[in-house]
Amino acid sequence: MTQTQNKTLTFTNQKNSSITINLTKSWNHNETETDFNLSDSSIVLEIGESKTVAVTAIDYPYYIDTYSGSIIASTTDIINYSLEIPITISVISCEGVSQNISRVEILTFSNSSYIKEKKAFGIPQNVTITTGNWTETSSITIDILDPLHSSVSGYPKSVQTNSSGGYVDIWYVLGPTGTYTIYVNDSANTINTTFQLVSCT
Repeated sequence: MTQTQNKTLTFTNQKNSSITINLTKSWNHNETETDFNLSDSSIVLEIGESKTVAVTAIDYPYYIDTYSGSIIASTTDIINYSLEIPITISVISCEGVSQNISRVEILTFSNSSYIKEKKAFGIPQNVTITTGNWTETSSITIDILDPLHSSVSGYPKSVQTNSSGGYVDIWYVLGPTGTYTIYVNDSANTINTTFQLVSCT
């Protein structure tokens, strides 16, 4: 499911001759996560004339984050002139609930210290779980507990780390909503994280 938000930019010609304004996007994000479109890439303004350009932000609620870019407005009719208009799109979780997750990524592991990244999604959804810095080509265990503290279907399970000590596991989430806990452990260490799964429908 995608969501759109519309804003408008108004350009006014205060010069003594007609001008052409060219509009381009500066956007370095994955367009399958969020993007924006312009209703026009070029507008012609006569003396004193004003025109609006629609800016449509497109977000996919699976990817909670803040995205920044800009619109470059330039003209060469009278002088070489360029203006950069900042664009920020913030994707937040539905109904003000703390973020649900489409990917749990534990980026580092050193004793009990780790970093996790949370993203939003509507269920059902594939969730990718990754951790690193385990013993290379060793066996570790993943367990996921549902809101009733029971292991979800298919877990606990054993996974094999790669030659760099990392792994990737895909969990197909069906619900129910509530608080989940992911445990990852080997013979010496255990890490865990909790998150809220909510319905965005």
